Amino acid sequence: MANAFQRGDFLPITFQATGGTATRVDIKNHTIDISSMTYDVTHTGHNGIRARIAGLEDAKGTISASFDLDLPPYGTTPFIRHGVSGLCLFYVDISLVKHFQIPVIIPKTHYESGVESEMKYSFDVEMNRLAGLPAFPAL
Repeated sequence: MANAFQRGDFLPITFQATGGTATRVDIKNHTIDISSMTYDVTHTGHNGIRARIAGLEDAKGTISASFDLDLPPYGTTPFIRHGVSGLCLFYVDISLVKHFQIPVIIPKTHYESGVESEMKYSFDVEMNRLAGLPAFPAL
């Protein structure tokens, strides 16, 4: 169905550290860039026009959320800490059925607080095949 747009505040992510429990993270926002490396294969037969082939698939992103003292991100669950691998599910429908599944490693966590603002945190994710298989929502 065309034009089935979803409000972002209804679309959480789920993070499951390797060997841990899947935990819903109510986020402020997130970005995820899914890409492929490209290799330059230009030669004289291409008449001076660049030619490329696709290489390795990759994904990187940043997830931001409110800091909750009852469920701190570095706790046993969800165990969001730098150096931890796991699965991230990025939901794309409000029924929480369809999602991108990206196996990730967390290279960096960031905590932020300011005058007249809540305590927030964010963490970067990078694709990590050692944490599982990537999957895309069914059509």
